Amino acid sequence: MKNFTYLILLVIQSSFGQIKIGTYKTVSDLNFTPEITFFENNTFLFSNRNAISCFMWYEAKGNWKINHDKIILTDLVKAFNKDLTETIYVKRKTVYRIEKENLIFYDQSWENSKPAYFLANQICGNFIFKTEIKK
Repeated sequence: MKNFTYLILLVIQSSFGQIKIGTYKTVSDLNFTPEITFFENNTFLFSNRNAISCFMWYEAKGNWKINHDKIILTDLVKAFNKDLTETIYVKRKTVYRIEKENLIFYDQSWENSKPAYFLANQICGNFIFKTEIKK
């Protein structure tokens, strides 16, 4: 019984904070939903093509890392002042809680930004695993 308990603890620990390398999509009935693709080199690509016009499409590239049961995405994003007269780039951190094959939005923050600035685009929503990347 003692060995069985150790085996169960090892299985639980090994599955803690694991993601599948591949593409995750938002839960929606629409054909064009946001997706995040995670690559083995700890980079990601977020794409949001849910608008009819390609001028409204958005992509973000950055890095990811696992911290316990969360995945942390970091990237650079454009921010504007309230008058739209100045643009700066800020480092954004987006955090998702990992639940089996689901990514649940947890938090988003950005560094080096002035209070009167807002981000041009967001990474948000909950995601489910869609496809694995073929090697």
